[in-house]
Amino acid sequence: MKFNIKLAVFILFLISLAVLVPIYSKWLYLLDLKHYDLAAQTGLSDQVIAKNYDVLMNYLLNPFQHSLALPDFKSSTSGLKHFLDVKLLFHLTQAIFLISLPIAVSFWRELARTKQFWRLINPMRILLFTPLALVFLILVGFDSFFISFHQLIFRDNSWLFYPSLDPIILALPEEYFKHCFILGLVILEGSAFLGYLKGRRALSVLLNRRF
Repeated sequence: MKFNIKLAVFILFLISLAVLVPIYSKWLYLLDLKHYDLAAQTGLSDQVIAKNYDVLMNYLLNPFQHSLALPDFKSSTSGLKHFLDVKLLFHLTQAIFLISLPIAVSFWRELARTKQFWRLINPMRILLFTPLALVFLILVGFDSFFISFHQLIFRDNSWLFYPSLDPIILALPEEYFKHCFILGLVILEGSAFLGYLKGRRALSVLLNRRF
């Protein structure tokens, strides 16, 4: 497999990792559950909300769970349609992660063996600076970015939740999604920075050997 193809797969692995880490970080939701007093918003206890969150995430992440029935929240047909769309996206991300994982590990080991980390400098530099625009959007107005993101990814308006029809939205504040997005960026940027440092060090060693 050519270097550029392996590099592309490696970058896909990093992106899928950055998406999946926040999704599997229940601790992040529990922090927001307390911080934003979601119990007051929903009229339910923290324990009940957390239980419903577990049911929802099990449906979204488990390919063998084919139906969603939240024990303490009613759901509309439109709401269930959106959760199904999200489930398919999550499965796609998990598939990309699992398929790219062995190739990414092999690629990293190959770079270590041949000491060619310097070839990561430019790709990792791009990963480091491209998300700056997204960070700006988050700081200036996450609301607009959040809406635009959903309009781009989803072809219908099923992502527009109304508390009277899908009260689960009261337990999923926009701030939680913002924090997930920030955590994903931290993971992606941290990985890119590590690759960039590896490349700079490898290049420095290579230049010192030449001179």
